[in-house]
Amino acid sequence: MDAQKIMLIRINLHSNFLFILVGFAFLITTQLASADPQTGIDQQSSEENCKSVELNYTMENSRILSTCYDKNTVSLTVQIDTDSEDQVIIDVPKRLVYSIDSLDCEEGQMIVLMDGEVIKPTVISSKDMNKITMDVQKGIHKIEFIGTVIVPDPSPAMYCGIVMGLETQYLPPKIQLELGMKPELVRCNQGLELAIKTSDGNPICVTPPTKSKLIERNWAKEK
Repeated sequence: MDAQKIMLIRINLHSNFLFILVGFAFLITTQLASADPQTGIDQQSSEENCKSVELNYTMENSRILSTCYDKNTVSLTVQIDTDSEDQVIIDVPKRLVYSIDSLDCEEGQMIVLMDGEVIKPTVISSKDMNKITMDVQKGIHKIEFIGTVIVPDPSPAMYCGIVMGLETQYLPPKIQLELGMKPELVRCNQGLELAIKTSDGNPICVTPPTKSKLIERNWAKEK
């Protein structure tokens, strides 16, 4: 092999090596561009389940930069920018972030994080809302409101009224079905009993006298 051919081979190898390096650098740059510049977390993956929501709030020296509600994790993330020390009050709807501590739908306490650290704000609970009050220092802060639900089968998230911000202990049968409950496991509020319609197999919650009449006429059956 003469010197000219050796030189051409070296040039080709060198070019291919540079091409690989450039492609690798482009891949890294693309991945970094999609990540949060402060946390390095891939924004695209975190935004897939993110829904922006409007909230009622009270703050003097702060403003909300963004909100992100993730139904899958029952969590709400709020990013705020504070010019100076401030007291921030945010109303968090229970239909968005709820906590269920028992099979009987007893309400629990949500977890609140500020910049990744657990805090204990003042919480005033009403029938459909949690009013969260917290002190915030100057700077940009990420506040996370995280609901908690026990996980038996079926999950209370399928039948508890708080999931929809209702005052009733349990959701209507139709909604329970839509959330994944089996007809024979649907729960009824106090004073009502479960019956299964013979026409379509759907569950209904009725008073005991009504249930007896429906069964007598073969319009419904026991679960």
